Amino acid sequence: MGVTSTVIDYFFSFIFLISFYFKARNMFNFSYEIRSYNVVPPSMAKLSAAAVVTLEFLLAIFYAFHVLHVYKEGITIGLFLFFTIVTYRKKREKGEESCNCFGKVRFLNKNPIVRNISFIVLSIIQLWLSNPQRDTSQSIYLLLAFSICIVIFDIWDNLNKLKKLRPVI
Repeated sequence: MGVTSTVIDYFFSFIFLISFYFKARNMFNFSYEIRSYNVVPPSMAKLSAAAVVTLEFLLAIFYAFHVLHVYKEGITIGLFLFFTIVTYRKKREKGEESCNCFGKVRFLNKNPIVRNISFIVLSIIQLWLSNPQRDTSQSIYLLLAFSICIVIFDIWDNLNKLKKLRPVI
Protein backbone atom coordinates (compact mmCIF):
# COMPACT_ATOMS: atom_id res chain seq x y z
CA MET A 1 0.00 0.00 0.00
CA GLY A 2 2.92 2.33 0.61
CA VAL A 3 3.89 2.31 -3.06
CA THR A 4 0.32 3.10 -4.13
CA SER A 5 0.17 5.99 -1.68
CA THR A 6 3.48 7.35 -2.95
CA VAL A 7 2.34 7.10 -6.58
CA ILE A 8 -0.90 8.94 -5.76
CA ASP A 9 1.05 11.65 -3.91
CA TYR A 10 3.39 12.09 -6.87
CA PHE A 11 0.47 12.10 -9.29
CA PHE A 12 -1.29 14.89 -7.42
CA SER A 13 1.95 16.81 -7.01
CA PHE A 14 2.40 16.69 -10.78
CA ILE A 15 -1.24 17.61 -11.47
CA PHE A 16 -1.15 20.61 -9.14
CA LEU A 17 2.24 21.71 -10.47
CA ILE A 18 0.96 21.62 -14.08
CA SER A 19 -2.15 23.53 -13.09
CA PHE A 20 -0.12 26.09 -11.14
CA TYR A 21 2.38 26.61 -13.94
CA PHE A 22 -0.11 27.23 -16.73
CA LYS A 23 -2.40 29.41 -14.63
CA ALA A 24 0.47 31.46 -13.21
CA ARG A 25 1.92 31.85 -16.68
CA ASN A 26 -1.22 33.62 -17.85
CA MET A 27 -2.98 35.10 -14.83
CA PHE A 28 -5.00 37.48 -16.99
CA ASN A 29 -6.76 34.64 -18.83
CA PHE A 30 -7.26 32.74 -15.60
CA SER A 31 -8.88 35.72 -13.86
CA TYR A 32 -11.06 36.20 -16.96
CA GLU A 33 -12.09 32.54 -16.77
CA ILE A 34 -12.97 32.98 -13.10
CA ARG A 35 -15.28 35.82 -14.09
CA SER A 36 -17.08 33.53 -16.56
CA TYR A 37 -18.18 31.28 -13.68
CA ASN A 38 -19.98 34.15 -11.89
CA VAL A 39 -18.87 32.90 -8.48
CA VAL A 40 -17.05 36.00 -7.24
CA PRO A 41 -17.62 39.67 -8.05
CA PRO A 42 -15.53 40.83 -11.04
CA SER A 43 -13.47 43.04 -8.74
CA MET A 44 -12.35 39.91 -6.83
CA ALA A 45 -11.38 37.84 -9.89
CA LYS A 46 -7.67 38.74 -9.77
CA LEU A 47 -7.46 38.07 -6.04
CA SER A 48 -9.32 34.78 -6.48
CA ALA A 49 -6.96 33.78 -9.28
CA ALA A 50 -3.94 34.52 -7.10
CA ALA A 51 -5.47 32.54 -4.22
CA VAL A 52 -6.17 29.48 -6.40
CA VAL A 53 -2.69 29.57 -7.97
CA THR A 54 -1.07 29.86 -4.54
CA LEU A 55 -3.17 27.00 -3.17
CA GLU A 56 -2.29 24.78 -6.12
CA PHE A 57 1.42 25.49 -5.67
CA LEU A 58 1.20 24.69 -1.97
CA LEU A 59 -0.71 21.46 -2.66
CA ALA A 60 1.98 20.42 -5.18
CA ILE A 61 4.59 20.94 -2.44
CA PHE A 62 2.51 19.18 0.24
CA TYR A 63 2.00 16.12 -1.97
CA ALA A 64 5.63 16.00 -3.09
CA PHE A 65 6.94 16.21 0.48
CA HIS A 66 4.19 14.05 1.94
CA VAL A 67 3.16 16.54 4.60
CA LEU A 68 -0.21 17.40 6.13
CA HIS A 69 -1.75 14.01 5.37
CA VAL A 70 -5.53 14.11 5.71
CA TYR A 71 -5.50 17.93 5.49
CA LYS A 72 -4.10 18.05 1.96
CA GLU A 73 -6.54 15.37 0.85
CA GLY A 74 -9.41 17.25 2.50
CA ILE A 75 -8.39 20.47 0.76
CA THR A 76 -8.05 18.60 -2.53
CA ILE A 77 -11.50 17.03 -2.20
CA GLY A 78 -13.01 20.41 -1.28
CA LEU A 79 -11.27 22.17 -4.15
CA PHE A 80 -12.31 19.62 -6.79
CA LEU A 81 -15.82 19.43 -5.37
CA PHE A 82 -16.13 23.22 -5.61
CA PHE A 83 -14.73 23.22 -9.18
CA THR A 84 -17.13 20.43 -10.14
CA ILE A 85 -20.15 22.30 -8.79
CA VAL A 86 -19.28 25.60 -10.51
CA THR A 87 -18.44 23.81 -13.77
CA TYR A 88 -21.75 21.95 -13.65
CA ARG A 89 -23.57 25.21 -12.92
CA LYS A 90 -21.82 26.93 -15.84
CA LYS A 91 -22.73 24.02 -18.11
CA ARG A 92 -26.36 24.14 -17.01
CA GLU A 93 -26.69 27.94 -17.32
CA LYS A 94 -24.55 28.66 -20.38
CA GLY A 95 -24.23 25.27 -22.04
CA GLU A 96 -20.44 25.45 -21.65
CA GLU A 97 -18.30 22.81 -20.03
CA SER A 98 -15.02 24.38 -21.02
CA CYS A 99 -11.99 24.34 -18.81
CA ASN A 100 -8.48 25.55 -19.41
CA CYS A 101 -7.32 24.50 -15.98
CA PHE A 102 -4.32 22.64 -17.30
CA GLY A 103 -3.27 25.03 -20.03
CA LYS A 104 -1.77 23.24 -23.01
CA VAL A 105 -2.31 19.76 -21.59
CA ARG A 106 -5.48 19.31 -23.59
CA PHE A 107 -6.41 15.79 -22.48
CA LEU A 108 -6.69 17.05 -18.88
CA ASN A 109 -8.99 19.87 -19.99
CA LYS A 110 -11.54 17.49 -21.53
CA ASN A 111 -14.54 16.37 -19.47
CA PRO A 112 -13.70 18.46 -16.38
CA ILE A 113 -16.62 17.11 -14.34
CA VAL A 114 -15.62 13.46 -14.87
CA ARG A 115 -11.95 14.35 -14.30
CA ASN A 116 -12.73 16.16 -11.04
CA ILE A 117 -14.91 13.31 -9.75
CA SER A 118 -12.07 10.89 -10.58
CA PHE A 119 -9.62 13.08 -8.65
CA ILE A 120 -12.03 13.20 -5.68
CA VAL A 121 -12.28 9.39 -5.66
CA LEU A 122 -8.49 9.11 -5.87
CA SER A 123 -8.16 11.51 -2.92
CA ILE A 124 -10.62 9.43 -0.88
CA ILE A 125 -8.60 6.29 -1.67
CA GLN A 126 -5.46 8.15 -0.57
CA LEU A 127 -7.09 8.87 2.81
CA TRP A 128 -7.45 5.12 3.45
CA LEU A 129 -3.92 4.15 2.44
CA SER A 130 -0.95 4.09 4.75
CA ASN A 131 1.47 6.89 4.10
CA PRO A 132 5.12 5.98 4.59
CA GLN A 133 7.60 8.77 5.19
CA ARG A 134 9.83 9.83 2.32
CA ASP A 135 13.28 11.31 2.08
CA THR A 136 13.29 15.10 1.62
CA SER A 137 15.95 14.97 -1.10
CA GLN A 138 13.77 12.52 -3.05
CA SER A 139 10.92 15.05 -2.94
CA ILE A 140 13.17 17.90 -4.06
CA TYR A 141 14.46 15.86 -7.01
CA LEU A 142 10.92 14.88 -7.90
CA LEU A 143 9.72 18.49 -7.94
CA LEU A 144 12.74 19.50 -9.98
CA ALA A 145 12.10 16.71 -12.49
CA PHE A 146 8.40 17.61 -12.74
CA SER A 147 9.25 21.29 -13.23
CA ILE A 148 11.79 20.53 -15.93
CA CYS A 149 9.33 18.26 -17.76
CA ILE A 150 6.59 20.89 -17.66
CA VAL A 151 8.87 23.66 -18.92
CA ILE A 152 10.31 21.43 -21.68
CA PHE A 153 6.76 20.54 -22.78
CA ASP A 154 5.83 24.23 -22.82
CA ILE A 155 8.92 25.19 -24.84
CA TRP A 156 8.34 22.30 -27.26
CA ASP A 157 4.70 23.34 -27.74
CA ASN A 158 5.70 26.97 -28.35
CA LEU A 159 8.34 25.92 -30.89
CA ASN A 160 5.74 23.84 -32.73
CA LYS A 161 3.41 26.83 -32.86
CA LEU A 162 6.20 29.04 -34.18
CA LYS A 163 7.05 26.42 -36.78
CA LYS A 164 3.45 26.47 -38.02
CA LEU A 165 3.47 30.28 -38.24
CA ARG A 166 6.68 30.39 -40.26
CA PRO A 167 6.03 30.94 -43.98
CA VAL A 168 6.83 28.01 -46.23
CA ILE A 169 9.26 28.90 -49.01
